[in-house]
Amino acid sequence: MDNTLIDRQHAARNFLRDMVNMDTNGRLSDVEMDEFIEEFMELDLEGSQDKEILFSFYLKRLNISHRTWMEVDRQWAQELFNYLRLVPYAIEVLDQLSKNYRLALLTNGNAQSQRLKMSVFPHLNWFDITMVAEEYGAQKPDRTLFDQMALLLGVENHEIVYVGDHPVNDVFGAVNAGMQAVLVREKLNEPIEVPYVRVHKLVELLDLFD
Repeated sequence: MDNTLIDRQHAARNFLRDMVNMDTNGRLSDVEMDEFIEEFMELDLEGSQDKEILFSFYLKRLNISHRTWMEVDRQWAQELFNYLRLVPYAIEVLDQLSKNYRLALLTNGNAQSQRLKMSVFPHLNWFDITMVAEEYGAQKPDRTLFDQMALLLGVENHEIVYVGDHPVNDVFGAVNAGMQAVLVREKLNEPIEVPYVRVHKLVELLDLFD
């Protein structure tokens, strides 16, 4: 969901800027702010970093002593969704695909925050099923999650085309479960040793499934 349908990077950068300004009383220059945001986002690993590591870095790097990492984590989980937006053309893509295909959503992440994100976007109702990995006691690329998705859809694994943005969690996870995989990613630095199809933007799916 994050970075495939929801532009989490945009939300995280904008929320981070506002939170830093609040915690530092605006003492960072524009250059210092930009440098910190880049460092934080690199450590964030697109939302997969351990939260204690991430927010302990936040506090230490900004020399903040009046808060704990758990307080920052709580604020992040509660307020980030206010900055969320769908990636360009997500509504059009979901609308068109839902006319011809059954849709399912499988996402990693904290169950409470992921369900909250889903509630912000009513368009996600186009999915026949929505799965948050934490609710099943696992995380992608665990095969059991992909098998469960097929079971809930009532189809065989090989009948599913899985679309995601992560080379390991999505592409390897899907292919390992006997599914076809499509990677939505503008930049790709690491090689992927399994068969897959790559598109640069979500809207390209309309041509792929034409």
